[in-house]
Amino acid sequence: MGEEEGNLLVTDAQKKTFGGSISRLSKSEHLPKDVLVRFQALLKDRNWLVHSSNADSKKALDDDVAYSDLHRRLESMLDETGRLLKEISALSEKFVLSHGVSVEALEARIAETLGEWQS
Repeated sequence: MGEEEGNLLVTDAQKKTFGGSISRLSKSEHLPKDVLVRFQALLKDRNWLVHSSNADSKKALDDDVAYSDLHRRLESMLDETGRLLKEISALSEKFVLSHGVSVEALEARIAETLGEWQS
């Protein structure tokens, strides 16, 4: 893939918000309800981080309890993000395998994609 094609992909991806992605996932009904609920909660936390965390961050500079609360909230978001990535990975693998793709073909494609990303 050349630079021009890559830039087009980046531009297209930047038009799609996290909230929009969660909304499309909800409408598609492809995610288990419990996973969707977790994504919606993460979206709420993400929106707080982007739009409202400034005041909490300022308090955390002067107050140990506020710092601990802020740190705990950010760590919780990070941990849940990691868990959801693993969940999506497992669901994706299950979907692909259930549609006739062999484990070998899947592993080859994963290796190919990782190689492209790392080059």
